[in-house]
Amino acid sequence: MNQKGAIWLWVAVAAGILLAGVGIWLYLNKDAGLTRPVENQLAYLKKNDLNNAYQMTSNNFKNKTSYDQFSKTIKSYPILTAYKNYSVVEKLSKSTRGCVQISLVSNTNQKSTLFFGLDKQDKTWLVSVILINPKTQTSCESLFANVK
Repeated sequence: MNQKGAIWLWVAVAAGILLAGVGIWLYLNKDAGLTRPVENQLAYLKKNDLNNAYQMTSNNFKNKTSYDQFSKTIKSYPILTAYKNYSVVEKLSKSTRGCVQISLVSNTNQKSTLFFGLDKQDKTWLVSVILINPKTQTSCESLFANVK
């Protein structure tokens, strides 16, 4: 093999490694966009900015839940506006539906489990359901099975 052929071989190997790396990164981060709307909504709730938190919801959610109902529900769960921290436990997407499970720790160290169901609307994930300490939901898979 001449020098020119060896260079093209190395270029092809490097391109293959780069493409494989990008493919692996895309696979591992395929659900990364799911957490952004949940994190934004939690930040709005913590600031007691219910208007912007409501804007993070899908049309389907808004058709079923008025702003007043949303506001009343949020106010009945003080942990949503008075928490220390949270962590993402699970995230899962299937086509135009998504789920993010959150473990939330209140300012008084009370732990709660939240499930956020999401709908993809105009290429943007928006919250379609929020379950707080559900008794029957144990995973995002069970949320998909039980919430239509």
